[in-house]
Amino acid sequence: MSADVAWQLSAKQEANHQQNDLQASRSALEEVEARSKAVLPSGFYFAAAPYDGFLERTWNLRLSVMPQDKPVLVLRIVGREDVDEKIAQEFETKVREGLPGLKIFRGSFTP
Repeated sequence: MSADVAWQLSAKQEANHQQNDLQASRSALEEVEARSKAVLPSGFYFAAAPYDGFLERTWNLRLSVMPQDKPVLVLRIVGREDVDEKIAQEFETKVREGLPGLKIFRGSFTP
């Protein structure tokens, strides 16, 4: 994509409130849109090794627009849990190969 392509971000908010004797309702609508004269990408691919000595992996990054005070473009990893699991398996394999005979437990810890 060339550097002279202009993006236009727009945001719209609407709130409604209705109250009767024994009933009340409230609704809110937020709409955010990104536009350009050129074709907007829906995402990107990013390749890198997560750590030194690990296999290179390719992440699929999805491009989206988040409603805030001003709309913001955000990249999110698609299938992040799967990528994290594969990296954890690779780490476990490296530890087992480096320290044979050691009991290895894999999981998560929250203090």
